[in-house]
Amino acid sequence: MNRFFQSLAFKLSLAIFFIASVLLSSLGIYYIRSFAEEIDQSLYTQAQIPGHLMNDGVVPLSLAQDAAALSRLIGEEVLLSVIDQPDNLILFCSDPALEGTKTDEFHAYAHLPGAVTTECGSVIVHRRNNGTGHVFISTPLHLEGGKAAELHMKISASNAHLKKLRVAGGFSLGFIFCILLITGVCALLLHFLTVPRLRNTLYCLKAVENGD
Repeated sequence: MNRFFQSLAFKLSLAIFFIASVLLSSLGIYYIRSFAEEIDQSLYTQAQIPGHLMNDGVVPLSLAQDAAALSRLIGEEVLLSVIDQPDNLILFCSDPALEGTKTDEFHAYAHLPGAVTTECGSVIVHRRNNGTGHVFISTPLHLEGGKAAELHMKISASNAHLKKLRVAGGFSLGFIFCILLITGVCALLLHFLTVPRLRNTLYCLKAVENGD
């Protein structure tokens, strides 16, 4: 056993394993991050759909009262939806108790670290609280008569998180399999290419040493 671990074939196989692990792991991390960003961007795009539909007059503003319908549009659970005026008066809300009240709480999302403003003017913030991801989005609304309002939503990112986990798991298993496969194939090639030649070389050296 000690002779095997000290053999050239084993040392070369171990070196190949480490090299393949470093290269494929780096590649895996890059692709996992890239796919995670794609999943986030898809969620951000979906989160803007209700605001666009309201601006186009396809759906009424009162849709903000129906969190379940908004959830179906976005593909994630809408935890809270609010439409308010510039003076912070809430016109429509998925929580009936908030309608008719005033609060500037929802406008504060735009000033959180990491807030991103899209081309359409929506402000999106992706936050994690107690291990749970949420997306806050504020979309400007253009009402009849030139009046302004904003649609604010707090959206769960649990489905997006599950997608990221599935992508990471799939890539991890795939890269582990590739590392083991590359190492195994190279080890076999090294064994069949080097060991017989080394044996012949040692045999010749022994023969010369014995005067044959």
